[in-house]
Amino acid sequence: MPGGDAAAEARRLDPDRWLCALFLPATVRDAAMALLVLNQELARIPELASQPMLGAIRYQWWREELERLARGTRPAYPVLAPLGAALRSGSVPLGELGALIDAREASLEALAPQSLPELERYLAATAGRVQALIARLDGADEEAATAALQVGTAFGLIGVVRACLYDLARGRSPLPRDLLPSQGVAAVQPSDELRRELAPVLRAITARADAILGRPCARRDRGRAALLPATLARLYSRRLHRAGFVPAAAAVVTRPPDAPLRLWWAMRRGRI
Repeated sequence: MPGGDAAAEARRLDPDRWLCALFLPATVRDAAMALLVLNQELARIPELASQPMLGAIRYQWWREELERLARGTRPAYPVLAPLGAALRSGSVPLGELGALIDAREASLEALAPQSLPELERYLAATAGRVQALIARLDGADEEAATAALQVGTAFGLIGVVRACLYDLARGRSPLPRDLLPSQGVAAVQPSDELRRELAPVLRAITARADAILGRPCARRDRGRAALLPATLARLYSRRLHRAGFVPAAAAVVTRPPDAPLRLWWAMRRGRI
């Protein structure tokens, strides 16, 4: 399998972006896969840590681990080894990974955005930043990297919609407070009726993702493989529209079986 252990772990933790990363050049694919794994490991900490302090300790461990990796030390988590060369060459700046950790750590207590723009800023700092780094790994210029950041942000918004039921079942919600029908949605297990009332909220979040993505356009520049999550996000958006944005229906929206072919065709045509 391309990317070895990093690819296998990325496929397990982030199957959608793993699939997109397969279209990257072999010279950068391993590092991109390791970056996806790192992002998922950081994202899981708030759920795994029983107390915010324990989560903060985990995030500090990751900061120190990445510093060691940048110095050429063998990583304690071997899957991340491909990131070492990228850190030492500067194609993945250590400061950017530090900013990613900072953004994740800021949501340790709970991701509770007051508005849709606030949620969007958080996702730009996390999912968007990762996608921009993947674009830079592929030699993208600043314009293409910015486009990748926007794609990652939109993909993150779609992910919030799809994960809504999962989050609500655990008594938390990243949904913007000013869009909620009740301020108590995030604090309690919502009723079936309230979940149905959340459909307009999920519709608004999806509409923002659609607006960020726009229509596919010609991409001949380096880094266009990093834009492929846009193709998946549009596919998910169409399925969410058909599902009516009810959380229970959004939770079972899956990637279409022909997604790999669609991604290949998008790369072939250069329209993403």
